[in-house]
Amino acid sequence: LRETPTYRQPVGENGLWGPFEIETDVPYEFRLMPNGEQIVHHFYRPISHENHFMRLRAKPTEGLAGQLLASIPFENQNSLSLVTYSKASALRSGRDSLTIDGEELLTNERASKEDTIVAMFHFDYDEDLQSGDDPNIFSFFPYFLGATDHYWDSSIETPLSINLNGNLLNIPRYGDGILLITL
Repeated sequence: LRETPTYRQPVGENGLWGPFEIETDVPYEFRLMPNGEQIVHHFYRPISHENHFMRLRAKPTEGLAGQLLASIPFENQNSLSLVTYSKASALRSGRDSLTIDGEELLTNERASKEDTIVAMFHFDYDEDLQSGDDPNIFSFFPYFLGATDHYWDSSIETPLSINLNGNLLNIPRYGDGILLITL
């Protein structure tokens, strides 16, 4: 909403930052800007209660998580690289609804009762500027993680509309970095 941030603070070696006073019922964007690494834009729905601690996740570069995410083309600035993460509970088709720009993403194939989802990675898998079949990069994880081959043009000025169970969040279409939406 502004050219300059409302608040800016270096994060120490231990990852601690703050304190930062927030307003309730206001959506927030936090940008984690690691030295030499990709920016991670954290988007939160309006926070309705006092929260003393918040964890901002960076893109892991080491270990199993780093190896898994190395196959995702996060550097493609023509398309959005988006992660939807449910911190409250696993999501499943039929009970929950997650739409992005009006398209339902919690299908029975992606989030059945037996194979629920906590985090979904949405990116242009083939880097062909088209949406396609879901990539199978998390197939050895039986639950919780999924991926979709989705192309959302980062040059479009209108915000990306994300709706989880009737709770709407509109975010900018940043082509730089990773957009992490905490639902």
